[in-house]
Amino acid sequence: KKGDKISVTLQVEKNSVTQTSSSLPITIGDSNLLIVQISCPSALDCLKYTTSKEFLFSATVSAASSSGASRELTSGELSKLNFTWSISPTVPFAYFEDTLKLFSSTLQLPSNTNVLTIQLTVQNATRSGTAYLNLTINKPPSIGTLTATPISGNSLSTLFTLQADNWQDDDIPLTYQFFYSFPSDGSAATLLAGYMPDNKVISILPGQSSVNTVNIQLNVRDYFGG
Repeated sequence: KKGDKISVTLQVEKNSVTQTSSSLPITIGDSNLLIVQISCPSALDCLKYTTSKEFLFSATVSAASSSGASRELTSGELSKLNFTWSISPTVPFAYFEDTLKLFSSTLQLPSNTNVLTIQLTVQNATRSGTAYLNLTINKPPSIGTLTATPISGNSLSTLFTLQADNWQDDDIPLTYQFFYSFPSDGSAATLLAGYMPDNKVISILPGQSSVNTVNIQLNVRDYFGG
């Protein structure tokens, strides 16, 4: 423990006979290691990373002692800490001291990248420590099919059945959201608000006097929002 004194002795022997020896006294001091931990707001957020969601992480820092235990830092020590966060692969993020935010984005990560690594290094004039958090990168559902029955009809009167089939993902349940748009208008409107567990919608469709085609779109996401 701190303040204890020990002596390290080096002894040189030849043919089991001591030839020479030397001793070095050592006084035990404080460890210069900071214990850093990255925590998630919920256990779910520490399971998988999805680019379409926001994530918030925080860190706790304590000081290691020579006895192997840890102690809380004083307010003065906390105010002198420098926090450096890094993310690999790079995704949009911002941080302030012990808090990190990952922003939602439409970023497409490389298909062969399966883990997002968060690294935090904390240091002051005499101590330092580093922590890592690895998150599995959530992959989107595999592409299935979208069908409309019938394929033609009258606006605001014909009931169309829109159905999504053969979409696959390990993280079930899947949820579905259907949209429609017109070729002359790039914006899409939802048929029903929000995502729903049913892969089929029966609905009338609107029309425009200048066009006779309606485009149907589908979004599918898994349990983690991918």
